[in-house]
This record gives sequence, structure tokens and C-alpha cells, in this order.
Amino acid sequence: MFGTGQRKDQDELESWLGIDDARKMWQIAGDANQLVRDRITEFKIACDLKNGELTLAHRERHEGPLWDYAEHLEKNYGYIAKRAVSRDEAAEMLGVDTLFGGYLDTCAGHIHPLTMAWFNRNIPSSSRATVISLHSQSDALGQMAGGPGVGLIGRDLGVRVALSVAGLLLLPALWLYGRAIRNASHLDS
Repeated sequence: MFGTGQRKDQDELESWLGIDDARKMWQIAGDANQLVRDRITEFKIACDLKNGELTLAHRERHEGPLWDYAEHLEKNYGYIAKRAVSRDEAAEMLGVDTLFGGYLDTCAGHIHPLTMAWFNRNIPSSSRATVISLHSQSDALGQMAGGPGVGLIGRDLGVRVALSVAGLLLLPALWLYGRAIRNASHLDS
């Protein structure tokens, strides 16, 4: 996944750096996002690019801060690609009603995870850091998707069971690594 902004929210950066430097950091992140999109287009990379990142609250009390953040970005940065999403709209988008409102960022995006291996092997070193950053953000998304369920298992059945389940969730990666190694050996010969 590649998002917008830095790993810290802009209001936090503003308190650390001041508004002027926080704006510079925002611009750097926006330029990096656009660079990835430009490279995908320029090199005709078939990475199954999907636009959009939906961030939702897991508790009702967390909706307001997410909406406030989207409003803050619009008011202080002119950023209108991140908009508030109500609980009802989120339920309509996802087909489930267990989450609350939040925001949708249409300038963030996702690429197919197997494409990452191709990027690391074939992207010039001048762009590799950007690609690796994308990989880290994808990892975070996976943790958000699997983490709550494993946490519930840990709460209800114990930490050992939760760690075992987490290990099982990683088993498909062994198949992918094996396949990548086999493909690499075919390419080298």
C-alpha cells in the first residue's frame, strides 16, 4: 500500500516541526506518491493498482478524530482526496456493519503483493527505497487485517494459541518463497 503523508499524522508533525516544515514533509510525501504512480505508468507495470484507502474506527468514539483529521487536511493543506465516511456509508461499501465511520483517501493506493517481489528484483536502485516503503505499508495493512482476530484468540484462548495461529497465518509465505526461489533459479539458468 502507498498512502499519503508521512507515518505520523500532519497535526503531530506540526506540533513537532511547526507548520512550515510540516507542509514541506506533506509535499515530499505527495511527490513520492506521484513518483510511484508515474513509474507505474511510464514503465507500463502491471501491478493491479487500486486507488483508495479506507480507514475506519473500531469504536464509535474514534470516529470523530478521524473525521477531524480529514477536515484538518482539507482546511490546512487543501487536501480534498481524504473525505469523511459515515458508519452507514462504510457498511454499504464493505457489506458489514461491525465498523464505524472514518475516512476514505482516494489518492492512496494498493498494488498486488506479488508485484513487490518483481519490483525488488527489477526496479533500479534509485527507486527501490520508495518500493520498500510501499512494502512496509502493505505489511501494516496485513497486521491490521489479521491482528484483531489473533488478539481475540489471545484474549480468549491464551497467548500460546494466538502465537500458533499467527504462525499458521504466515504459512502461505513459505509457498511464495519457494516459488520465488524456483523462478529465480529458472531465470538464472
